Amino acid sequence: MSLRDPLWRNLGIVALVAVALTAAGQGGSELTSFLFLVFRVLFLLALAGLALTVWRQNRGTFGLMPLRTRILLYGSVIGIVLLVVTADLWASSSPLAALLFFAVLGGLGYILYRCWQESRRYYY
Repeated sequence: MSLRDPLWRNLGIVALVAVALTAAGQGGSELTSFLFLVFRVLFLLALAGLALTVWRQNRGTFGLMPLRTRILLYGSVIGIVLLVVTADLWASSSPLAALLFFAVLGGLGYILYRCWQESRRYYY
């Protein structure tokens, strides 16, 4: 284990960013909230890019799915996107709303998983 190992280098970079954000958070909350907004937008863009890549690679599989399964798949993806975009509203209102957020997110994730399982099933 050397210091040139990429794992240790990457962990050091993450630690430096965490220290900088903590120091900025204590110094000025406007800067920190702006940085968190930028990171959140970048994270959402990365997720959108990943979703687009997965869709492009599995376009043929999605086309062969029955209509009902396809509607469930796309509906659950749209539901998850709406939940992630409105996450601040859910988290800031009440603990019950936060629990409802995670219950709905889990339910939509389960629907997505079941659609994926159905697409991999062979009908002979």
